[in-house]
Parts: sequence; structure tokens; C-alpha cells
Amino acid sequence: MFDTYLNPQRTQTQYVTREVHEHRAPTDESVKLLREMEQKAKDEVTKAIRLEPNFMNANVYMSYDPMGMDKVFNIVFDMNGKTFQSMIKISDDAPFDAQVSKLQRCFSDTIANAVLSDLSLTLTKMLKGQV
Repeated sequence: MFDTYLNPQRTQTQYVTREVHEHRAPTDESVKLLREMEQKAKDEVTKAIRLEPNFMNANVYMSYDPMGMDKVFNIVFDMNGKTFQSMIKISDDAPFDAQVSKLQRCFSDTIANAVLSDLSLTLTKMLKGQV
């Protein structure tokens, strides 16, 4: 029913030039260097924003947490010769007044804890008779 015909095929050689790009996973050393560079950049930004009209020196840095849809406030301040840091996460979809209220409350709690820790050390020394 069907006739089979064989055609001889010719072989040809073709030369192809391609560039191969290697995409390697980062090494532990490069990840460590990246983290150090990120931390230095955050420190520089934190130093750049100053709140001068206060009785203490304070820096504020705001960033966004895309996973939680939150605003992250990092507040660094000097008080009585010590440096304190407070990180506050506030929901981005909360009303503005609620965001400001939570920021003030968290910052005031950080200041109160710093003052009370010094006070408790002094009281402990007084009760032991060391002062």
C-alpha cells in the first residue's frame, strides 16, 4: 500500500558562538558584606534626620515593611550620656491620629523605661547602703 523511499541526508557542520552567563548564588562572605553596607547606610540616614528643639538629641528614621504593610519608625536618642533605640511598627491603614498617638505613646514608654532603670539602680544602691 505505501512505498518507502529513502532519501540520503547530507550532514553539515555549523559553528555557533554563544556567551554563557553564570548566575551564582551569593556566598556567605558577600552576604555578610551586603549586611554591613546596609547597616552603615541605615546608620547614615538615621544620623541625617535630627530633632533639634528637644532637651535630648534624637534621630528618627522611617521605613516601610512591605510584608506587613506597616510603617517602621526607628528612633535613636541620647539621654544622660547613654544612647537608646526604639523601633515602633504602626499599621499603614490606621487613621493618622491613631498613628501619631501610638508613636508618641511608644516613644514616651521608651523614655520612661530609660529613666526608671537609672532610678532603680540608684534606689538599689541606696537600700544596700552603697551610696
